[in-house]
Amino acid sequence: MDWNSQFRNNYRNLYSLPPSAKFVLYILNLKGTISRKELINQTLLSSRTIGHALKILLENGLIRKERLVKKSRRDKIDKRIVKYCLNNIN
Repeated sequence: MDWNSQFRNNYRNLYSLPPSAKFVLYILNLKGTISRKELINQTLLSSRTIGHALKILLENGLIRKERLVKKSRRDKIDKRIVKYCLNNIN
């Protein structure tokens, strides 16, 4: 597959996304790695809308989840917190 056809397919996938998913993708592009709670505060969208947008973006492979990593044994990290970031599309 050459570059032009891959770009066209990605563009079509982005074009067919709902507006909320495009907005979340834009915020992720600006901020880098961000949590769901921060996305809700940044976009002023409802939790349900953010969840739906994240689900669509994850299914299309445009973003990925990252879990927080302990720096030392003494650090306490909430395992429920997940950060989202853009997936590298080649």
